[in-house]
Amino acid sequence: MINIFLDPSYYFNFIFFTLAVFLAFYVPGSVLLKRLKFDFLTNFVFSLTVGITLWGFQGFIFGNFGFRNLSYVYLLFFLIFWVKINLIDKSKIPKLNFTKKDLPVIIILIIGVLVQLLFTFLNGIKIDQGLYFCCGLPDSLYHIGLTDSLVKNFPPYEPAMTGVIVYNYHYLSNLVDADLVRVFHLPLIVTVYQHMVLLISVLIGLSAIVFAKVLKLGRVFTFFLLLFIFFAGDATYILSFLAGMGLNFSTPFLYDATNLWFSPPRAFAVFITLSGLGMFCIWIKNKSNYLGVLLAVIFASLVGFKIYNGFAVFFGLFFVFLYFLIRKDYKKLFLPILTILIALFIYLPVNKGASGLYYVGFWRVENFVSQLNIGLSHMELARQIYVTHHNIPRIIEYELIYIFLYFIFVFGALNIAWIQNKKSLKLFPEELNILLISSLVISLFLGFFYFQKISGPNTSQFLIAAEMLASLYAALSCMVIYKKLGKYGIILIILVFLITIPRVINSSSAKYFEIISRKNLIISNQELDALNYLKNNSPKSSVILTDNEKLKIEKTCYYVSFLSERSLFLCDANGILKDHGVKVDQRSQDLKKIVKNFNSEVSTRLLLSNKIDYVYTSSDKSVFASDSKVLKTVFLNDKIRIIKINRWP
Repeated sequence: MINIFLDPSYYFNFIFFTLAVFLAFYVPGSVLLKRLKFDFLTNFVFSLTVGITLWGFQGFIFGNFGFRNLSYVYLLFFLIFWVKINLIDKSKIPKLNFTKKDLPVIIILIIGVLVQLLFTFLNGIKIDQGLYFCCGLPDSLYHIGLTDSLVKNFPPYEPAMTGVIVYNYHYLSNLVDADLVRVFHLPLIVTVYQHMVLLISVLIGLSAIVFAKVLKLGRVFTFFLLLFIFFAGDATYILSFLAGMGLNFSTPFLYDATNLWFSPPRAFAVFITLSGLGMFCIWIKNKSNYLGVLLAVIFASLVGFKIYNGFAVFFGLFFVFLYFLIRKDYKKLFLPILTILIALFIYLPVNKGASGLYYVGFWRVENFVSQLNIGLSHMELARQIYVTHHNIPRIIEYELIYIFLYFIFVFGALNIAWIQNKKSLKLFPEELNILLISSLVISLFLGFFYFQKISGPNTSQFLIAAEMLASLYAALSCMVIYKKLGKYGIILIILVFLITIPRVINSSSAKYFEIISRKNLIISNQELDALNYLKNNSPKSSVILTDNEKLKIEKTCYYVSFLSERSLFLCDANGILKDHGVKVDQRSQDLKKIVKNFNSEVSTRLLLSNKIDYVYTSSDKSVFASDSKVLKTVFLNDKIRIIKINRWP
């Protein structure tokens, strides 16, 4: 394997990426926050928060109006103001003051970032055999395909289906990446998989530190918050062990913080949420309308970064609104109102097909208990018998047991969040408690008892959002208990680690062995040659039909799109496309008929009627008999055959 750290181009690209981050994120954010006096670390994190959020907004606004080049005017405008402000301001640059007592916090931050990088850093790395993608498949391939689409188009087209605009999905994180690539001409794969991941992972940790700093909760709270943010996971392996199944880690987890980057939008949302909550606490105290407007923009952006996190915060803001109304604090009402109005500006154009939720009862906990890997399927069989006999008391008894088991073992060490009293809750501002608790309750309720009409059980994302919010209270409880235990407080830390770390170790070690054994996806050098041929020898408007079945790329086919920089007719028909509510049936039927026999009259007619330009298929001779007036092989090696479709024979 080529060591990325020995490649000079990596550092060259990183320098340009850092410059791009400074100009696109930090400069606008620091200009807008200049009138608010924060310490260095707080100002740094908040500036990047505001800057990243606004970068997404400018991309969205300019894109919708068809003036994407105005991004350069945006950059120049803020740069001029930044230079002017900093020339006038002769004050010394503030310094970060660290002591030995801060060392545990720094260590857990570094380890947390490194663990997260393990799960994404080796995506898109060149090795001797070709291009290697280690992790998060197929979602990570979809996200880079979507980012590539946003570089070229706004609104974006589905990477897996040409001519279909992306709806019912939050793509603001992809737009942030895409506009950085587009404006500064950065390399796509390195920027998305290596550099941006490093930046946001560090900012997740720093935003947690700033949140604790704003509330003056000290190092112990900060330590535990970072622990939960970076390493929180389930404890279902304990349940399997107790049920006689041994230490079984094969049960699908709801949330594993080490796998955060399997969903880039969620990673962005965690950072934005933590930073926004810190700003919220400052706004409560200083009552600055100016800060309130910036905060409304940040909270509203969550619906574009990760819609479930956005809705969680909106639920909380609704109850904050009622609180201000009851207290007759009318001046503060503008924050929740403005947040919703800005959010609708992002939500409505992108979610035209959103069809709401429907009640599914206790399906989620029933499904959890019935998994064979857990070893409790006999309980579900017993419950089914009681259902058959309409034994309501026993049914209720079983459902309550299921909920208890789900909470204890799926949420793991985070359950310590529920151990609160008046004294501990007072450590958070009252308004913050209202926001967080109402967000938690409603997110848990929707996640447990409702499905989405389009993407079904994806409402589990509400539970993941709840887990992130619960980590704040888990850290609070741990801090209070730790201080009460005194010198025995180390016992608490060990206990939390014992519950949390096994999943982390299992996930990390499994991923490490996958990487060293070259598992997952390797795009061979021969296939890269084929993709480069398409990139260099076909019109940019070309539509590519991929023979997913013969190439065995049904779920990973997105790479054909972003590596060839061409549109795909259809791939992953039963995956992400259906989650977005895209109708694929007709095109899927046409695809099957075409690849069944390329030389048939039916196949030829469908290729022409669907305006397909090239077929990307296996080099196997049985796939393609011979050239014709319509079909012609233009590229062939030991692995790939590319067939050109002559529309005017």
